[in-house]
Amino acid sequence: MNGAVVGNPLNAVLAPRQAERFASLVGADRYRLRLNVTGWNKLVLFAPGRVFLFPRAQAGVEWFQREITAYRALSQSQLTVVPRLLGCWDDPDVYPFPFAAVTRLRGRIPSKPETLLDQVGRSIAG
Repeated sequence: MNGAVVGNPLNAVLAPRQAERFASLVGADRYRLRLNVTGWNKLVLFAPGRVFLFPRAQAGVEWFQREITAYRALSQSQLTVVPRLLGCWDDPDVYPFPFAAVTRLRGRIPSKPETLLDQVGRSIAG
């Protein structure tokens, strides 16, 4: 094994051949990804400007699909705290379950958090 495989966070989620296909499919630099495995239902790969979501197991696919449905439903809102769905793939040559990419939101406290309540209210009413 060489340094390109050992220590690469992507290889904790995908086998090298799958990782190559993934990078080609989504246009990701497989050497610039960071991995977060703390989620109960999914694995998360962070890339500059976007986040890739992978259900951990078949049991998590339903929750994953609900999350994707929520992103699609909220895409018309003006909520600034909701990631935007960039793509969803179902490619068994990459991963046995569907996976997706959403915009990456940098964590910060809004200067006027009360505007979020107004945005949420308008989204629910709309």
